[in-house]
Amino acid sequence: LTGLMSYLDIVKEERISEDLKQEYLGIVSEKALEIKELTDQIFDFSLASSEDTIELDEPMDVQYAIGDYLSEMCMELAESKISVNIDKLLWENVKVIVSGRFMGRIFSNLTSNIKKYADTSKVVSLETIYCKHSIIIKISNYISDNKKLLESAGIGLKNIEMMMQRMNGKFVYDSNDENGIFIVMLEFKIAE
Repeated sequence: LTGLMSYLDIVKEERISEDLKQEYLGIVSEKALEIKELTDQIFDFSLASSEDTIELDEPMDVQYAIGDYLSEMCMELAESKISVNIDKLLWENVKVIVSGRFMGRIFSNLTSNIKKYADTSKVVSLETIYCKHSIIIKISNYISDNKKLLESAGIGLKNIEMMMQRMNGKFVYDSNDENGIFIVMLEFKIAE
């Protein structure tokens, strides 16, 4: 925030060139986006760690409960020129119970992370894995060589974990630095 304010003060100066002004406005935009992302993470943390009881939605067909969010994710990644493989994304006739409020935040966070850290020359893969009592959504991508996910604070991933727990689900992620793959698995209980 201090950096943003300093650059804004410089941009207000009448003596700087238009080119320099534009360069600093670009920096100001980047700083504002960083602040927005941090604010979103704080909001997510507050939402996920609240002790208030959350209202879960009624049992819903898995394709609608989760598929709509994945579809939105795919569209957003395509707009960012990131290819997505959905060949292993299959929908069976099962129902899950989720919180739409949490689901929006979870997939927004995951999409943001992919856009920030993924190697855009490689494909992001989406997969469904059906178990006896649960369905797992597996998302895997390659991490860009010049961006290290583990350099981030990891608040977003912790928030996802807490939100999944509050929906009686599980969240697991793994980063394999050897081959640069980052895997996320969201496990939702199937409604009996």
